[in-house]
Amino acid sequence: MGSFDGAEVCELVGLFLLKKITGFTPPEKVGLYRDDGLIMLENIDGPSTERLRKKLHATFQQEGLKITIENPSTVVDFLDVTFNCSDGSYRPFRKENSVTEYVNKHSNHPPQIIKRIPEIVQKRLSTISSTKEIFEESKHFYEECLQRSGYINVELKFTPTPEGTSRNKRNRSRNILWFNPPWSESVSTNIGKKFFSLIKKHFPRGHRYRSFINRNSVKLSYSCMENMRSIITKHNVSLLKKSNTPPPSTSQSCNCRTSTECPLEGKCLTKSIVYEATLKTSEDTYTYIGLTGDTFKARYSAHKSSFKHEKYRTATTLSQKIWELKESNIDYTLTWSILKKAHTYKGGGRAKCDLCLTEKLEILKRSGDKGCLNSRTELLSKCRHRRAFTLTRTVFKT
Repeated sequence: MGSFDGAEVCELVGLFLLKKITGFTPPEKVGLYRDDGLIMLENIDGPSTERLRKKLHATFQQEGLKITIENPSTVVDFLDVTFNCSDGSYRPFRKENSVTEYVNKHSNHPPQIIKRIPEIVQKRLSTISSTKEIFEESKHFYEECLQRSGYINVELKFTPTPEGTSRNKRNRSRNILWFNPPWSESVSTNIGKKFFSLIKKHFPRGHRYRSFINRNSVKLSYSCMENMRSIITKHNVSLLKKSNTPPPSTSQSCNCRTSTECPLEGKCLTKSIVYEATLKTSEDTYTYIGLTGDTFKARYSAHKSSFKHEKYRTATTLSQKIWELKESNIDYTLTWSILKKAHTYKGGGRAKCDLCLTEKLEILKRSGDKGCLNSRTELLSKCRHRRAFTLTRTVFKT
């Protein structure tokens, strides 16, 4: 619960259990959304209900799980809807102590979002209300919530879905590139218009990339900044973490046998850094930017292996250059230094890796330097630290 892949794992476990349950229940009468399941059975007697209850307990117990089954009822709450099986009606449902909040009308959000919030609430209430009378009974609470959020004089109206209508399904899927600039009311420039004008200018008709980057394949969607609550919470967490973390001891910064032989001047055990390697010859000077989420000494061992064994000569652009100097019998000196310290990606947090972004920023700063050995393709690479938190890298033990 609450982990980075919690939703995906929950769906996998739910689908697995749903497959086993449908072995002794009608598949069309069983539903599942994440961790909420519902079974609706008609004309079932007491003994059949007891047998079904025992099968459900046994199925969950086989997987090391427990389940609580209440007495059969004709009225059930599922997600945000209350179903009444006796008369076929349904109405909105909310928990007693739940707090309903909407984005404030004066919040720093795109106008399209602010404008459509009352419409979205009205459409959802109409969808989960079987009759207009039920809608009228439930709408007052949501109108008050909208008024507290700044939507004055909002009146929700019942809009039933016409019978026999269905959503249009497109058979052809299109690969869309999304441009997500952050939204701010203080910015007067029309970012979207400027962006699409640049696409039209640099990718005209006849351009070899026109089929991939055009007005139909590139879409714009503004992203919202963090609210003050999340900013203050994050700030407080960082302060508490610093106060509870003991200061690092100097003895843990290096474990080299001879301190004078440390490649990083006594700081080889430093973690999560962006480092710089300076390669000097009698005529030229070259630089290489790298990063490591582990200790620098572990990364330094990998570099030494690529300098020593020819089969690893293409591991980095730095090792390629050193092998070229070796083959030309050119003497060189190699020194290392720390450029920046940053945090790596953490599961369940924001979808950014400060360490990878810092490395790309340092490479961009040296983009005009002919002595920089880093290639431009490194700027387009994905975060390697995020892969460790994906579901495909998760190992399940039985």
